[in-house]
Amino acid sequence: MTPGFPRQAMVLAAGEGLRMRPFTETRAKPSLPLMNRPLLSHALDLLARQGVEKVVVNLHHRPESLRAILESEAYPRMSVAASFEPAILGTAGGIRAAMKHFDPDAPLLVLNADSLCNLDIAALASAHVEAAARHRAPATLAVKDRDPSEAYSPVHLDASGRVAGIGDAGERGIPATFIGVHLLSPEALARIPGSGSSDTVRDIYIPWLREGRLLGAFAHRGWWIEAGTPALYLRAHLRLLRDGAFLAALSPACGAILAGASVSFVGTDCDGLAGASLAGSVLGPGCRLAEGSLIARSLLAQGVRVGKGARVEDSVIWDGVAVPDGEAVKSSLLMSSGKPGTAIQRTALS
Repeated sequence: MTPGFPRQAMVLAAGEGLRMRPFTETRAKPSLPLMNRPLLSHALDLLARQGVEKVVVNLHHRPESLRAILESEAYPRMSVAASFEPAILGTAGGIRAAMKHFDPDAPLLVLNADSLCNLDIAALASAHVEAAARHRAPATLAVKDRDPSEAYSPVHLDASGRVAGIGDAGERGIPATFIGVHLLSPEALARIPGSGSSDTVRDIYIPWLREGRLLGAFAHRGWWIEAGTPALYLRAHLRLLRDGAFLAALSPACGAILAGASVSFVGTDCDGLAGASLAGSVLGPGCRLAEGSLIARSLLAQGVRVGKGARVEDSVIWDGVAVPDGEAVKSSLLMSSGKPGTAIQRTALS
């Protein structure tokens, strides 16, 4: 095992998912499916696959939707526990509330349940050991090259690749994007405020930078997706359609890869594929496509029906929605309240 490899991890899943409404009105965001497997399960898969032994998942909004996932998953060499928060405690406060499960004298890996990546945890651990030894860095943040179009607040790297600033705090430098995975030393854990809601960036990292200290940075070169809004949720699916290794690793229970001019991923028990045109899209289980329909660069959730000659492009069609014959759906979100007789709601995808 790599020196400093974190055997324990915290998965942050307590948020209310406000930007993902209306999907999150009845369920927690990490319970949403990505390639027909819950976001939370993908995060746990990453940890189990690389040798983490103990995981705690914090819960708050619609906790029953996440408990059901935790109860259905089984990882032979990794224990998974839940930490329920009656009131949201923030990223640092959530860690504090879960510390009874952890060894306070060992490093703790922290990651978000609603953003995923193919991070090499051992490589992150090596970077953290080096940053701690050379610069006394109490934590190491996984970062990626910054896309100028991103709205996320940047972290700033110095000439040696260490985090010297976050947002407007600390020093300016080479801008990068923090991908929500970080490795905290016992020293960092000891600085979590003793009560109330607190945040790792606001209450630990920024005060450190203002003291003139630096944080470690690990340059992640693989993929990273964040399902923060319905539009990003669709983009995450389309991005992963381009990653053959990710698709090949999925269980057949999630669906099957359909090769063609552009790859699609189709859930179980779907019908009508031979008479429809499917390009670069993801279908949930039980979808029905009528003759002459077109689905392009879109996500169809469970049990969606697309009528004869209908066209769905760059859109998300949610559970159980029926798209009428000949309908054209472009850059939209279609969903129903699920109540009998309720009209389908169409909104611009954002």
